[in-house]
Amino acid sequence: MPRPQSHSVELTERRNDVNGSLVLDTIPRFPIPHFATEDPEPHHSHRIFAFSQKWNTRFPDLSDISDSLASLASLAGYVDKQRTNNGRWQEELFVALRVHPVAHKILSMSRFAVRAEANVSSSGLIIHEMLRLTSLLFIGLLKDRCRLFPTGVPENKLRLARLLTEVAVDWSSFMDLRLWVLTVSALAEEGERGWFVSEVAWTMNYLGLTAWDDALKILKELIWIGEMLDIAADALGTEVAHSQVTLGSLELSNL
Repeated sequence: MPRPQSHSVELTERRNDVNGSLVLDTIPRFPIPHFATEDPEPHHSHRIFAFSQKWNTRFPDLSDISDSLASLASLAGYVDKQRTNNGRWQEELFVALRVHPVAHKILSMSRFAVRAEANVSSSGLIIHEMLRLTSLLFIGLLKDRCRLFPTGVPENKLRLARLLTEVAVDWSSFMDLRLWVLTVSALAEEGERGWFVSEVAWTMNYLGLTAWDDALKILKELIWIGEMLDIAADALGTEVAHSQVTLGSLELSNL
């Protein structure tokens, strides 16, 4: 049965609202329609569960990121099972009903700059913002896969890269999430990504991972869509392996 005309108009209005917010990283003006679906099914990522427990205990005032990552993990799991449809209208409907509600939730969160004066640890604020931007970047990559634009990828990858390269933060309690952030950033980068590759290699070394397949296993236990990312990840893995060799040589020369 076709959706009522009023629903189509409302979806178009909300689509334009979320699209603009993805590019500008602003809070959407309108709420998501009541008939749009969010969290199609519970996620089953034990790593996201573990992160949420640890994060919410350490940063209770920033627990909204745990909820958003859970929604993103749920969306990724749904897409990984269903696969994207080749029909443009079906893909548009899928993005409107499944993807944009999650994007709306993430876009509605507080920004790092807004909460800079809050009584919470600065490391928590920075990691919160990096995870928020990575989530938006991940959604943008999914929209790009569906060939639905704008995606916000060029804008959000720049925002995230600036934060990653210019602000030092202690990730030691959440290194598997750091691996995810760096990998998504590297996969979104079409040009020079040597910095991301070396940081992925360093993070793998910290986690005791020697092979890219081991890193990929962790990534797939977090938030991942195989159809969208696996091929590009193989190429990235080759670059990371070369970087690991360089990193190992530097460590030997310092002995």
